[in-house]
Amino acid sequence: VVLTQLGSGYTVSGKIVGSSGGAISGATVRLKQGASIQDITTSASTGRWTFSNLTVGIYTIQAARQYYNTNTSAPFTLSSNLGGVDVTLLAEGEGGDPIDLVVPTISGHPQGANYTQSSAARPLVVTASAGEESLSYQWYSNTTNNNSSGIALGAENGAQTASYTPSTAATGTVYYYVVVFNSNADVQSDTANIRVNTLVNAAQPSINSPPQAADYTQNEVAIPLSVSASSSDGGALSYQWYRNTVNSNSGGTALVDLANGAQTASYTPSSATVGTLYYYVEVSNTKFGIAGFTSAKTASLPAAVVVTQVGLNISFSGLPTDETITMTPSAGTLSWSANTAFTITVTAAFESYTWYVDGVTLLSNSSAYTMELHAGEYPAGAHSVAIKVLKDGNPFSKQVNFVIAE
Repeated sequence: VVLTQLGSGYTVSGKIVGSSGGAISGATVRLKQGASIQDITTSASTGRWTFSNLTVGIYTIQAARQYYNTNTSAPFTLSSNLGGVDVTLLAEGEGGDPIDLVVPTISGHPQGANYTQSSAARPLVVTASAGEESLSYQWYSNTTNNNSSGIALGAENGAQTASYTPSTAATGTVYYYVVVFNSNADVQSDTANIRVNTLVNAAQPSINSPPQAADYTQNEVAIPLSVSASSSDGGALSYQWYRNTVNSNSGGTALVDLANGAQTASYTPSSATVGTLYYYVEVSNTKFGIAGFTSAKTASLPAAVVVTQVGLNISFSGLPTDETITMTPSAGTLSWSANTAFTITVTAAFESYTWYVDGVTLLSNSSAYTMELHAGEYPAGAHSVAIKVLKDGNPFSKQVNFVIAE
C-alpha cells in the first residue's frame, strides 16, 4: 500500500495479488476503521485499487473474492508526518482447491418513510441470507439517491446490524442503504428515502368579538349570544358552546341543544330559570395536510346571563297606589279613626305570604294575599307594611310606608 498526501486529505493505494504473485481483478476491497467500513472499491484488471480524500486515523484494508479466503492487512496510521508505507495483501487459495463461498442475497430491502421533525422513527430493516454463512452489515447515508457514494455510519442505532433507526433531528431528505457482506462478497441494498418535515401545527383561532353579557326577566325572549372568530391559516372553524355556574371559560357543561345553535357561532340562552349563568364558546380551527397537529382551540371569555324574577305588583285599596314602594306623607296620611280601614292586595299568586307591620309579623307563611289594616289600631306617626312572598322557593319582599295623623 502506498500513501501519498493530496490536498486536504490522503490517498491510499495498493494491489491485490495471489499467492503466486499474480494480479487478482474483481476483488472487493474494503477500507475499515475498527469494525466500521469507510469505503468499498473493486480491484482493477491489474489488481490495483485506490481510496482518496482520507483523514488522519488508523485504518485496515480487507480484500475478498469468490473462491478465495478473505485477508486483512495489519493496521496502519495516516498522519501528517507519515511519508508512506507499503502493505501487501494476498488472496489465499489461488492455484489450489477453490473455496466456494455463498454470495449474500437480499430478499427484503429497507423502505422509505416520512416523519415530522424530532418524531420517533421506525427502524429500517434489511432481510438477507447466504446459506449457512454468517452475515455482516454496514449502513450508509447519502444526500443523493444512489447506493454507492454514501457515508458509512457508526455503530450507533444499529448501523452495523440488519436494523438501523434513522435520525429525525434535522429536516430534509436523506437516502439510506446497507451493504451486506460475508467473507466472500458484498451486496448493496436499494436506497430508502427518509424525509423529515418541519413540524407545522394548525393555527390557534382568534376571537375577534366575544359573546356579550345580558339581563332578562324570567321567560323573556332572549337575544342570541354570538362570537366572531378567524384563523390565520385558512382552516375550517367549528363551534361548541358551554354553560358554567362560575365566571370561568373552563370546566363548563357542553351544550347539546342544536336547535338553539349550541354548535354554531350563535347560541340562544334560556331565560326560564331565575339566576346567573355564564356562557362561553370554544372555537376550533381544523387544518388538514400539515405535518403537526391538525386542530387548535380557543375559548372565548365568559358572558354572564342574569335572569331575574318579575317584580311584585302590590296595590293599595283605600290609599293612593304606590308602585315605587315608598309613599310620601301627603299621599299616605290617614286621619286617626277606628273606622278608617285600608286593604293591601297582592295581585299575583305565590306559594306563601308573610305580613309585617312596623317590623312585627302579623301572618306567617299564610295563603292570604290581602291584608286589612285599621288606622285606629295604631298610634299616630310613621308606620310601615311589608310583605314577603315565596316563588319557586326564593323569597321576595316589598315595603310601603304610611303616616297616621292625630
